Amino acid sequence: MKVAFTIWNGRISPVFDTARELLLLELEDDRIVSETHEQLPDADAARCVAKLHDLGISTLVCGAISRPRATKVSG
Repeated sequence: MKVAFTIWNGRISPVFDTARELLLLELEDDRIVSETHEQLPDADAARCVAKLHDLGISTLVCGAISRPRATKVSG
């Protein structure tokens, strides 16, 4: 399983929309097997969601997500 944490100023981003970096963890048998960082594209919601999809993220952890971006993530 791949889990992404949105990062802003070294912390979990208060809102997904402001995040420009992801901390990616890959888990196997409840253990972290890899940890990497990825940059998110600019503020374009569709590009950010496509990046998550391309990376194979199954779980996204962030402080909140705006309604317009949530619609793109769930749609």
